[in-house]
Amino acid sequence: MAAPAAGGWWAKSSRAQRPALAADGSVNRAAYACCVLDRLRAGLRRRDVYVPKSIRWGDPRAELLPPETWDEQRDQTCEALALDP
Repeated sequence: MAAPAAGGWWAKSSRAQRPALAADGSVNRAAYACCVLDRLRAGLRRRDVYVPKSIRWGDPRAELLPPETWDEQRDQTCEALALDP
């Protein structure tokens, strides 16, 4: 693999990801793959990355009521929960 371009992914990488770059400037494919998988895992856990049609890794906002529906049902819902609207 060729050396990374200046200001590319390498500039944004953390110290834990730096072993992916060899002293001669080439990229270690196995280390790079581990870095990518590590960042994907972190993104999934932070909910920055979503998996379509997944219960565990899906977008949590997809389960919310649309704003129009919420506006219609807000008073009734707040009353049922003994909350101020």
